[in-house]
Amino acid sequence: MAFSKHLNEIMNEFQIKNIDLARESGLSQSYISKIRRGISMPKDGSLVYEKLFRGLEALLNETQREGLKEKFEFPSDRKSLQALFRKESSKVIGHFSNCLNILMNFFKIQNKSLAEVLNCDPSLISKYRGGERIPSMDNEMVIHMTHYFSFLAISEGKGLALCKVMGMEEIEHINEKILSELILKWMLQGEMDALLMDKIFNMMENYQETCVDYSKLSKILESTSLPYQEVMKKQGKEGIRKQVLLFLSLIAKSEKTLELKLFSDQSMDWMTEDPEFFNIWRTLMLTILICGHRVQIIHNILRTDRELYAALEGWLPLHLSGNIESYYYKLPASDLFSNTLFINCGEFAVVGNSVVGLEDEADFYFTKDEGTLKRVEHVFDSLIENSEELLQTFSLRSYEDAFLFADRMMDTNKDSTIYLIQQKLPLWTMNENLLIKILEENQVGIRRKEFILEYAQFLRESYDSLLENNEYYEYFYIPEKFEEKKYILDGMNIFGEEPIYYTIEDFKAHLKDIRNILRESKNYHIAILEEPMFSEMKLLQFKDKNIFAIKTKPPTSAISYQSELILQKCQSYMMYKLKDTINSIDHYDEVLSVLEDWGE
Repeated sequence: MAFSKHLNEIMNEFQIKNIDLARESGLSQSYISKIRRGISMPKDGSLVYEKLFRGLEALLNETQREGLKEKFEFPSDRKSLQALFRKESSKVIGHFSNCLNILMNFFKIQNKSLAEVLNCDPSLISKYRGGERIPSMDNEMVIHMTHYFSFLAISEGKGLALCKVMGMEEIEHINEKILSELILKWMLQGEMDALLMDKIFNMMENYQETCVDYSKLSKILESTSLPYQEVMKKQGKEGIRKQVLLFLSLIAKSEKTLELKLFSDQSMDWMTEDPEFFNIWRTLMLTILICGHRVQIIHNILRTDRELYAALEGWLPLHLSGNIESYYYKLPASDLFSNTLFINCGEFAVVGNSVVGLEDEADFYFTKDEGTLKRVEHVFDSLIENSEELLQTFSLRSYEDAFLFADRMMDTNKDSTIYLIQQKLPLWTMNENLLIKILEENQVGIRRKEFILEYAQFLRESYDSLLENNEYYEYFYIPEKFEEKKYILDGMNIFGEEPIYYTIEDFKAHLKDIRNILRESKNYHIAILEEPMFSEMKLLQFKDKNIFAIKTKPPTSAISYQSELILQKCQSYMMYKLKDTINSIDHYDEVLSVLEDWGE
């Protein structure tokens, strides 16, 4: 944008730093950074123009202002500054708005016509098209909109042509439902993945070990007994809910350790559309895992994004128990039939299959028949042969666990580009003398101090080695300012110890250490987050290998996601987060300036 370009040229010409303009204008450093990069622009009539003008006026003498007026057509007052912005700025609309314009032009639809279909005011469509409004990913109007465009494409025989317009490969057997999902994903690309991944990772960060309230389960468990029938049939979604509830209740009551095998490529509506049932299901599963029963589960990750994330969300607390072996099925699922297998090896099972879309008319069987059990176990074993491990869980309940996990993680991923997102400054970038000083100022106990120093040294050596041949991207947050004892040192909080705090002087010294590494290593890159995230968790991706979501507060734990699909989505998530940062790849000098000038 011309406005951003002029502002950058002026500030670069006279070496004006964001912190200086922030001080004189009363605007924040982060907001000035956004304006300079064209991410944010003041509205017409905003006081921001006056503040910017006064800030620049205070930083430039009269001779410099006259020179700038001639060289850059720099305005002589606040109104002129706003007029320059209005005249010369080219409006940049977002991804969603661009997609909506493409769709409406493709189908030759006017704002008024689409508004009538969506039962809204045409001015709202105009705002969506112009980028003045961006809907949320779960906005019902957007869902309705994608259904409408999908209906038009199929009814007019333009499905494949629309896929081409959206930059997608031709889809075999395309239908309204598939096309609607593709349109939604295309329109909210990036935003959708980011919001859903945020939901999963925030859920992990806030996870607490649950003490099951057995009083709530007692009525269900007391009324449950093994049916006398060899085979018992029930129909539809309500039928499968009753069969699964019986299956899980019998397992939860068992006094001996059992081995369960679970698979379903059926739509998850039967589980998620009834919140009360979903909570009972999850509580029963947690009870089963706490009791030590082992579970093998095969996920079908070739689902819609919404189903995939619902599955991850539902199973996340259960995976953290450590009693689940989790796989994903590699072969394409049938688009005609769906299947469900819940097996208690050698004793009983719930089985069912259906035509896709007719699950509410399908029959689901609870069976004790030996012949049936042998056959369904054989089918499950065949599915395992065509599956790969989806994720691994790690419980870090001691300092030794943390070391073993970190050593394994680094050793397995020696040759790989690395991405790390966390709120805190990375521990490995701090020199040892500064770390010792901070630990002593916080009166950290001997054993914990020894662990932190040894752990930090291990990280330094590991990252120094990795940086010799691999690129490393770190995303973290730097507050504009903080009161003493408001910023917490990074690290594993294994036993729920008191946080370790920075003083302002120590924080500045740590930023200096980071600045030195950035200057010395061509493979080290920094992305400074615009707002805090993951206060007690870090997300570490080794490109093309695996992702570790590490929860650093009790119960301290980690999940390694290994499926190719999740890897791709996480990579997209990292790139999406990168675009709203000040990063050393695109803004090297600005990053150095932030690290040098913090707190002044």
